Amino acid sequence: MGLGSDIKSIIVKEESNITKVAEELNRINHTDYTVQNLANKLKKGNLRYKEVEQILDITGYDIQWIKRQGI
Repeated sequence: MGLGSDIKSIIVKEESNITKVAEELNRINHTDYTVQNLANKLKKGNLRYKEVEQILDITGYDIQWIKRQGI
């Protein structure tokens, strides 16, 4: 699975949809994301880190950095 697929799975798991996420991104950033624009970014997996953070925040998730053992 790629980044876009993982995020889409989270959106569905949290009983949300891309439209709601796009609307919330627009509210937070004072932007004009279209649903199609966000869907394309998810499909291509070319989201900026800040976008990923915001989408995960909207859906109730956090990014966690964990150091691997033995490195």
